Amino acid sequence: MDDAAEKAHARKVRLMARLTWPVLVAALMLVLGPAQLDGAAKAITIALMLGAVAGLNVPSWDVIRRARREDAPVALVRALAFALALRLIAAVAIAVALLR
Repeated sequence: MDDAAEKAHARKVRLMARLTWPVLVAALMLVLGPAQLDGAAKAITIALMLGAVAGLNVPSWDVIRRARREDAPVALVRALAFALALRLIAAVAIAVALLR
């Protein structure tokens, strides 16, 4: 992969990771905001939120695997993994809180 393609891929991964939080906020607003979704609509919204968060973070997982394969510094791999875990745990915690 050449340098320009590498930079474009890194930009895409960062954008997709940053889109995780707006997806979480949008789901929160649909369930808790003026729309007040209940029942099946609430469950579908939460399922879509979790699916979107998982899909948006697949490239981040690929970056972590690649960093480990290429013997990147352990601190860097841990930082990347921590950021990914934080996004996924937040999504699951919000989903559990909304289902109550």
